[in-house]
Amino acid sequence: MKTPAEWKTLFESSAFARQTNYSGPLGPEYNPSGTRLRLWAPTAQKVSVNLYRRGDGGACMGTLPLEQHGQGVWSVYLPGDQHGHYYTFTVEVDGTAYETGDPYARTAGVNGLRSMILDAPRIDPPDWNHDHRVIVPASRRTVWEVSVRDFSQDPACGVRNAWRGKFMAFTQKGTTLSSAGTFPTCLDYLKRLGVGYVQLMPIFDFGSVDESRPLTRQYNWGYDPTNYNVPEGSYSTDPAKGEVRVRECKEMIAALHAAGIGVVMDVVYNHTFNTSDSNFERTVPGYFYRQRPDGTYADGSACGNETASNRPMMRKYMIESVLHWINEYHIDGFRFDLMGIHDIETMNEIRKAATSAICYVLLFVYRFVPVSRSAVSARPGTTYREARLVPAAHGIADDAALVRCPFMGRVQQFARDRGVLPPGKVADQNLVLAGHVLIDPQVLFLPLRVGHVGVLGRVDGALVHVIVFRPPFLLVRRAPGRQDAVDVALE
Repeated sequence: MKTPAEWKTLFESSAFARQTNYSGPLGPEYNPSGTRLRLWAPTAQKVSVNLYRRGDGGACMGTLPLEQHGQGVWSVYLPGDQHGHYYTFTVEVDGTAYETGDPYARTAGVNGLRSMILDAPRIDPPDWNHDHRVIVPASRRTVWEVSVRDFSQDPACGVRNAWRGKFMAFTQKGTTLSSAGTFPTCLDYLKRLGVGYVQLMPIFDFGSVDESRPLTRQYNWGYDPTNYNVPEGSYSTDPAKGEVRVRECKEMIAALHAAGIGVVMDVVYNHTFNTSDSNFERTVPGYFYRQRPDGTYADGSACGNETASNRPMMRKYMIESVLHWINEYHIDGFRFDLMGIHDIETMNEIRKAATSAICYVLLFVYRFVPVSRSAVSARPGTTYREARLVPAAHGIADDAALVRCPFMGRVQQFARDRGVLPPGKVADQNLVLAGHVLIDPQVLFLPLRVGHVGVLGRVDGALVHVIVFRPPFLLVRRAPGRQDAVDVALE
């Protein structure tokens, strides 16, 4: 049995890469006559699939062995129409058996524990094939960030009870504050603001909310990924049915597109919610996470682990995941959380793949300074963090903390001066404003981000949007009669 340090040496060797790098499809490949499941597990001695009828509860219908192929890939063919059937894998490594969901699955049951085989066209919303990305002129490229739950959780928002805090709240038209018919809320509010893009805080399947207890008061923004390619179940009306979260997520996106609003997805490829219990770790222990020289896990994310984007199969995973959201969900752009953890080569490959899939895609990031020497020393090659976002990063803008934090302070002082923010109270930086800086002269993107439900609307009612042209032009649109708030922002 190898030590963690020995596994690290193996995973980073050129011999391992030659023997295991795989460029073909992974995950379920559905066909009405049968489905093939493929899993990349090069260190496994044995892999089997466990079949279920339901996404939660119920006994296993049976277990079948997977056959080992070249480059570390295992597969099994399931005859007949498998749409709606659920499964897990049992992966045996060094004598230990791990049950895991499929890291390459497109949807799942409750809490993402059982993966589901999906015939996506069968459950797509009506006219989904006619949904199209919004062409947002440069003069309207404003970004409005919100959590799906926050968007409609308040009882006064006017959204029907079953849809509050869900994807479907974005589809309801005609909502007004307290249903009084005066002040528009939710989708109609966004249209009135003239928002160009909605940036959705994580909508992939995350681990901090228990989907099996929908009536329990729970809350998290979702920066704790469980299944990267699966929509979050707590945002659907039935988390036990994998097809529901997919359909309703698409309905939300289609409604925003129909309103002339693009959709930016906040992605968190830098770490996972769990390490030892993650699908990555239970499939190929040690491979998908960066390790220090002694084999212990690096923690540059300050969340317990950090993913190893520099390793070929993690790089492949990230690129294909981004393309999945572009092609299957018509996402218009991505905001990469803690992108300083990822290596430059991977990010440039993602930019290249994304712009090949669609002619224009917004890519921007949040980065931060290193949290420890040991975390940095775990990284071979150049990451965005060490490079300080040098021009080697092409076509990606940076949500810079160095700009955001001082700017935040000015906004908070402005709020205190007007009695909006009580003395001594500090507003959360993510709920006020964030500054972005440009790192590539070809990027047409330099926004200031307005926080949840227009927090600046509570600072003298100002609505601040930044509009971008090629540098050095920066225009600001302001609410009529609110010149003072914008002056503070631009000082």
